[in-house]
Amino acid sequence: MSSQHRGKPVERGAQACLGWLLTALYLLGGLVSLAGAVKEGTAYRAVAYLELAPDGREHRTRPLRSSARYDYRVVIDGTFRGRFNGATYDAVEVWSPGEEPAPHNGLELMPGALIPAGPSGTPHRHVFVPAPESDLAGQPVVARLDPDRLTADMYLPPREQARAFEGALRLVVWERGRSRPSAGTAGYAALAALLLSISLWRLRYVCRSRYRDDSLAH
Repeated sequence: MSSQHRGKPVERGAQACLGWLLTALYLLGGLVSLAGAVKEGTAYRAVAYLELAPDGREHRTRPLRSSARYDYRVVIDGTFRGRFNGATYDAVEVWSPGEEPAPHNGLELMPGALIPAGPSGTPHRHVFVPAPESDLAGQPVVARLDPDRLTADMYLPPREQARAFEGALRLVVWERGRSRPSAGTAGYAALAALLLSISLWRLRYVCRSRYRDDSLAH
């Protein structure tokens, strides 16, 4: 057998390997883009940030949009500390060293339709969501920490109440559209469809080429 004839199977094998590699890359790219479309389509985006200090001041966001078109989550993170009692406070609970956490009832959060979403899995993070069938359209998120409730068991003179705490909490309002996909979601979905279509076409092409080569070999 001449070297020219021996080289043809080697060349065809190299082409087949390259074809499979390109197909796998297109398929992987399509799957990654599809995962990106799903993630983008289900992701929340932050629309408001508030710093919530235990000084009694009221903080509010811009009015929210219709709950028929948008999902909302209000997330409050962080802790602050009592200067005189050494206790640590988050949005809902207070605890001293060696003691179990207890509710402090110092947080005021509006609208009243916002209810706790259950354990967040992250320390000192509390998540609130709209109650079922409620609509927050046109209502801002309003929050404050009532210093009178927080210092009720400290029996501090009036001049000391103003500096009873140090630190602040962070409130973030997250929004997610329900109906219309965002530009990012549409872009990921289009790229996924293109790459998956190319990978399927190449898979058919490589399989047909392999079948033709096997037929010729026999």
